[in-house]
Amino acid sequence: MIEAMCAYQRRYQLSSIGTHRSLANEMLGARMKTCDLCKGRGVISINEGEGCEICPRCDIKQYLFDGSPEEFETLRQKILMVFPYASPDVPMPEKSIASL
Repeated sequence: MIEAMCAYQRRYQLSSIGTHRSLANEMLGARMKTCDLCKGRGVISINEGEGCEICPRCDIKQYLFDGSPEEFETLRQKILMVFPYASPDVPMPEKSIASL
């Protein structure tokens, strides 16, 4: 579960929990495509299966945005306009934490 939460935050550059999730999934999720190099695992096998390393294409995100970086950031900013606390860099207010 922790790995999935971390991958979500890396993929969307948004907090992995919160009320913004449905909007983020609607706006960004439909534009995410499974990484063809790691097949959505976030890691790739090395040395014929002796080990693994972080996927160099998706950087452990498992999915890639089907558009430009500018388009991704525009959609992300639209989400943050509605849900400013969705940013992993903005701490949630105490009132919001208590309601979790």
